[in-house]
Amino acid sequence: MKLRVLGCHGGELPGCRSTCFLVDGSLALDAGALTASLDLRRAGRVDHIVLTHSHFDHVKDLPLLSDLVVGWRKTPISIWASHACVPDAARENMFNGVALAGLHRIPLRGAAGVPAAELHARGRRSRPVHTPCARCW
Repeated sequence: MKLRVLGCHGGELPGCRSTCFLVDGSLALDAGALTASLDLRRAGRVDHIVLTHSHFDHVKDLPLLSDLVVGWRKTPISIWASHACVPDAARENMFNGVALAGLHRIPLRGAAGVPAAELHARGRRSRPVHTPCARCW
């Protein structure tokens, strides 16, 4: 397994990018630095994005990535997230047709609806673990 840290900060400044990790070039853990860190060819290879929660520094590149790869990829990018946190926040605040026109038509589905659900992507298995967060849960 090759793990690349694209960002691990709560904000962005030169040399500091928001939270995002890339596993084997195709699985992203959070989406805070996908477009800031990857060129179009590498960003287009991301097939799965696992979102830990909906804080801005973890999701901010989702709409930018969507806009960059739409029509370029043959298959959609799977976004894995908890029903309790991410899909409603993403639809209401990001993919709402106001902040970014047209992106509100992208279907959003939470895959890890139950805390014990497992994610199987690209031969990797992971299980979400509930951790208390006053703003998320």
